[in-house]
Amino acid sequence: MQIRHLRQKVVLATTFVILAIYILIHIWIARGNHSFVFPEINEDATYFYTDKLPSFGIDFDKLTLNSKFGNVEACTMPSRSSNNVWILHLHSTNTLFYSDKNIWRYRIWNNLGVHIFTLNYITEENDKPTSSPEKMYQSAELALQFLEEKMEIPEDRILVYGEGLGAYPAVLLSKRNPKLGGLILENGITNLHDYLQDLFPIIAIRYLFKEEFPVIENLRKTEVPTLFIASEKDETFPHRHTKLLYEASPAIVKRIVILKKNIQKIKNKDAKTYQKALSDFLRELKLRVI
Repeated sequence: MQIRHLRQKVVLATTFVILAIYILIHIWIARGNHSFVFPEINEDATYFYTDKLPSFGIDFDKLTLNSKFGNVEACTMPSRSSNNVWILHLHSTNTLFYSDKNIWRYRIWNNLGVHIFTLNYITEENDKPTSSPEKMYQSAELALQFLEEKMEIPEDRILVYGEGLGAYPAVLLSKRNPKLGGLILENGITNLHDYLQDLFPIIAIRYLFKEEFPVIENLRKTEVPTLFIASEKDETFPHRHTKLLYEASPAIVKRIVILKKNIQKIKNKDAKTYQKALSDFLRELKLRVI
């Protein structure tokens, strides 16, 4: 009898501990939800510009775009081609355009004769730190406006490249600017809820986070020609999202390529597959001249 009571107490105590841990995890995630979406990135931009880019034969020019929404740090990396085609690179976090992880992309794009415009999203407004999907889109819109009005690049010569969470501003920009030359989504997400649910399968995500990145909903209203790229072993963005986005896209011209390795460690066969997919896409859009 005493053994039975003891077992019951152990079961109850264990259940209580598990429940308490589950609740604490929810509280921890709810309080830190912003950092999951907008992680802090600490890298030395000065070192990247003064040493890294030139050592790889990449020319660059830094600039600042000013607006009432906040200022955007940006960088252009022209190719040596006279082909007037540009990629507007919208990456996945607030401050990552100068990351070493992007050098392989920049080299491939330049080798294909494509010029690059990349940026850091608005992180300050009225002297106060800020980060949100709205600021990501405002930054992207400001960059597109600069390319069209200041640099006089025709809209149909601009491809918007959304990486990870950058798929949100990229898709929204394409939805609102249907004459863009093309859209490229690399390891994009369908929406914030599904993305976080993949990271935390046992957590009730929909009760902790409001949906701020409705990528697939906007994509269903986007007919801009689209190239979808994913890697099977990406550690952050599950490649199933890319397949779902591809299936949902109403674009008449659309392609999908799945790489075997983590896209940040791309080399050899995967690098050739990536470059060929991009080259074929440009050629199909009649934007490839070299």
